[in-house]
Amino acid sequence: MAVVGLLVATSVPALTGYAKQVRLKTATREAIGLLSLARSLAISSRSVRSVLLDEDRHELVIEETLEQDEPRRVRLPETVDVSLEGGAAGTGRVVFQPTGALSTPSATISLVSGTKRQTIAVTSATGAITLRSDAD
Repeated sequence: MAVVGLLVATSVPALTGYAKQVRLKTATREAIGLLSLARSLAISSRSVRSVLLDEDRHELVIEETLEQDEPRRVRLPETVDVSLEGGAAGTGRVVFQPTGALSTPSATISLVSGTKRQTIAVTSATGAITLRSDAD
């Protein structure tokens, strides 16, 4: 019985940390998917598309879809902190032009959970979306 108790006591913290890591990776994949969709929509519709980061609501949303029955959005777990650097000055937006490029300087979205950080970079000239992972 003591052996079982020892196994449970050591495995629960490991599982909790693993679950946080999985939530962070999933949120990052969903955010990249939404950014890619906004860029594709801008190119295919030949119109501007912007992704709004709402830090208070923990979500990213393609603004032009807000009037639809089901807006294109990604809700992030409460355990994941998100921030945007660059993009449209102080508006919390990443704006894609009909060419796929950004209308603003490059943007960086950081998602953090515990000591793990995932950084999504969007380059200004091409709108290319890349992922950088690192530990703090």
